[in-house]
Amino acid sequence: MKRHGLVIDVELTEAEGLAERDAALAMLERSVTGPATIGADRAYDTRNFVWNLRSFGITQRVA
Repeated sequence: MKRHGLVIDVELTEAEGLAERDAALAMLERSVTGPATIGADRAYDTRNFVWNLRSFGITQRVA
């Protein structure tokens, strides 16, 4: 069982208020295939983002 990993991906978005979170969700959807944990800073600690992570089976660790 793989417990640790580093996901490397690139997503180009138009600069606007939600671009970073939307890009993060798109990259996670492409990369994560099961239960996982990710770390993020406070900018990612929003109700909608956390809800989307949980729907993918991802647990967030926010600074």
